[in-house]
Amino acid sequence: MNLSAGEIEEVVLEVLLRLQPTITTESKNQKTTRLSVVEIGDRVVATEQLAQIAENTTVRVHSSAIVTPAARDMAIERQIVLETHADCEVQAGEKSLFAVGQGGQPLASLIQKKFGIGTAQKSDDTETAVMNIVSQLKSSPFRRCVLLTTDIAFALCLANRSRFVRAISADQPQRVSEAMLAVTANLLVLDPKQSPQRKLIDGCRIFFEARLPADSNLFQGALKRTV
Repeated sequence: MNLSAGEIEEVVLEVLLRLQPTITTESKNQKTTRLSVVEIGDRVVATEQLAQIAENTTVRVHSSAIVTPAARDMAIERQIVLETHADCEVQAGEKSLFAVGQGGQPLASLIQKKFGIGTAQKSDDTETAVMNIVSQLKSSPFRRCVLLTTDIAFALCLANRSRFVRAISADQPQRVSEAMLAVTANLLVLDPKQSPQRKLIDGCRIFFEARLPADSNLFQGALKRTV
């Protein structure tokens, strides 16, 4: 049987194709199998956390957690599946108290005794205090901080520049309650000279006791503006 050059080439190609190892369904499944399940309880899930997680991993986050756009892109690239679960409890963080200058010391002492907070961290100026608070909340977003300062507007503007901080201020307990429903903050800024101490203490109580709703999906708009 005489074969043309073209026919011989087709036969050789067919043989080579048959000799190549085939990808079975089992091997495909092995490639797509999730290697493990990792749970992240942070309020903000960014690329820093995902960079430490292996590919083909399922990552469970709370339904209220903020996942940055960059983190979502990284998850797609690394084949990381993000699962949201309401039963992934939001951690109850520790409490911190910061006081600027000497004017807030009497109120700081009352807050310490009332809520069992350790020694108030003192600063000579509002900027230094806010920078220290941002550093704490970056490593522990669920910590609740109270800042006593007369520079309310400056403190709020500076603190809210950080994606790890949600700062609020209010001179009435009811306003603190309303603010926590709208924005579950981790920093409460108070002017110790502005309101009766009783109201400020009540505001601190509401702030410390407020919980993040399980079905909450807060901060997404603000996050997109800061990332």
